[in-house]
Amino acid sequence: GSRGMKLVITAGFDGSIPALAMCELLTRSGHCIDTVLVVTPFSFKRLKAIVRQRGIQGLKKVASKLLPDNKSDAELNIQAQFLLDNNIPFVSLKAWCKANEVSYLLVENLNSPESIRCLEQSAPDAVIYAGGGILRSRFIEASNHRIVNNHSGPLPAVRGMNAVEWSILLKHEPSITIHMIDQGIDTGE
Repeated sequence: GSRGMKLVITAGFDGSIPALAMCELLTRSGHCIDTVLVVTPFSFKRLKAIVRQRGIQGLKKVASKLLPDNKSDAELNIQAQFLLDNNIPFVSLKAWCKANEVSYLLVENLNSPESIRCLEQSAPDAVIYAGGGILRSRFIEASNHRIVNNHSGPLPAVRGMNAVEWSILLKHEPSITIHMIDQGIDTGE
C-alpha cells in the first residue's frame, strides 16, 4: 500500500472543530499527524490586531466564535452531530493530541520562532492550514512551500475575505478551491 503523508495541522484555537475533524479523519486514512500548531486566541498582541483590523465589533464576533457558550445552538448541533456521526469523541485539539500521542504546540502566532523551529524539526510532507492568521515568508519557507489551504470561493476570480458573498454578488457559482499558500493572498497554485 501507499505510505501516508507526515503532516502538520494549524488551527486558530484549541476548539476548532474543522481542525479536529481533519486530524482524526486524516489519521484514519493513514496519514501521520506530527504536530498540531494552535494559536492562542487571547494574547494581547492578537487581540490588539483584531481590534485594529475589525474594530470592537470584530473582536466581539471573534470572541463569540472562540467561546463555546456563545455559539448558536444550530452551529453547535451541526458540529456535535458531525463529531457523533464520525465517532470523534473529542472536543479539543489538545485532548485529541494527548490521546493520539501527537505533539501539540500552543503559540502566540504561527509566524513565531517556536512555529518555525517546529516546522524545521518536523520537516513534514505538507502543512494543512486550518486557520491561525496570515502566514509570513519564514513560515512558508520553513514548510518548503507545501501548505494546503481551502478557500471558500473560486480562485483566482474571488480572493480574500467574504468569498462566498462576493461569489454570489459577482455571479460566480459558490465553490471551494483547494490551493497551495504562497506569499500572496489566495494566489497560490
